[in-house]
Amino acid sequence: MTTFERVKRNILKDMNGSITHTAASWANIMLTNNARLTDVEEQKKFWAWIQNPEDDERPDPICETFAKHTLVDIPKIITVQTDVDDEKSSVTLKQECFVNGLTTYIKVTPVSLD
Repeated sequence: MTTFERVKRNILKDMNGSITHTAASWANIMLTNNARLTDVEEQKKFWAWIQNPEDDERPDPICETFAKHTLVDIPKIITVQTDVDDEKSSVTLKQECFVNGLTTYIKVTPVSLD
């Protein structure tokens, strides 16, 4: 059984496990099960199934893989001014940008002065 088949089975099982669904329960079902789809080909199968669950005669959706993501041009090091009453008047922060699919993560950590 492929990863997609397992995910499909689990989604259908979770959907049938409740008489009614809220937006939160639907999102939980989708996010919990889709986390296992790390292979691009399995993701394509998933989107084809979601857009055409009855397997009608229609073409599969077009899914593209990006070889190179364009990252947002953000400064690596920034200085943020704090309140005048604080111990420090400014804090220096380091920013790192990561892209995973259509999600961009920006990790911000303080720069130690040591």
